[in-house]
Amino acid sequence: MNLEAGVRVLFLRRDYSLEPGRVLGKDLERTAAPNRAKIYGAFGRTTQDGQLPFGLRRDGIALWAPDVDAFLNVTMKQVKLCAVK
Repeated sequence: MNLEAGVRVLFLRRDYSLEPGRVLGKDLERTAAPNRAKIYGAFGRTTQDGQLPFGLRRDGIALWAPDVDAFLNVTMKQVKLCAVK
């Protein structure tokens, strides 16, 4: 996998399929950080019940926002360094 931009992939334990997260996760682990796939715990009572609230409700956002924020902080610094060169 040849990545020039950072990649962060998020999945829920009750996602429709975790296989893409597992496959991508293995590939991303072989690349330089901060590229990662992360599988979060179950959210909501059913798969469908958890998808939209995980992305939009405060309690869902509180789970993934710190990871996304850290990822963006690292990748945006890399972009700025590339632009300066």
